[in-house]
Amino acid sequence: MKIIRSLFCENVVNDSETKNVIIYNLFEEVSSPGFPILLQKLALYIFCENEAPSILMHDLDIKLFINEQPLFSGKLRIIFQNNLTKTRAVAKFNGIVFPIPGFFYAKLYYQGEQQPFHEVGFNISLTPQMTATNENKSEEKTA
Repeated sequence: MKIIRSLFCENVVNDSETKNVIIYNLFEEVSSPGFPILLQKLALYIFCENEAPSILMHDLDIKLFINEQPLFSGKLRIIFQNNLTKTRAVAKFNGIVFPIPGFFYAKLYYQGEQQPFHEVGFNISLTPQMTATNENKSEEKTA
């Protein structure tokens, strides 16, 4: 099995009628005024190719990190149906906590070997907040 593409987003929907993939809110960077932070929805989209057509099920190990600190590890079973050579898989994480700012990324392993060029991730940064007061004495928060 070979991974062609992978990315982080909020959600992925596979349209069964058109076979199109709808990717919602691609994650490139997340900012927060404080830590830890909680992302309610996070999805890892994976597009892959089957290099061994006689094997239709493959287990992929997913390891999530923030600044080399492990956050999560688990397996994702990828199934190639109807003898297709390419398929899509989505790992959804509901309620993942980021304890510190830094670079968040996933490493993908197949048969114990890290998949080349597929260490996908995004920055999580600390963004200070300020409070401004206008003439009407109402408070407005800005980033």
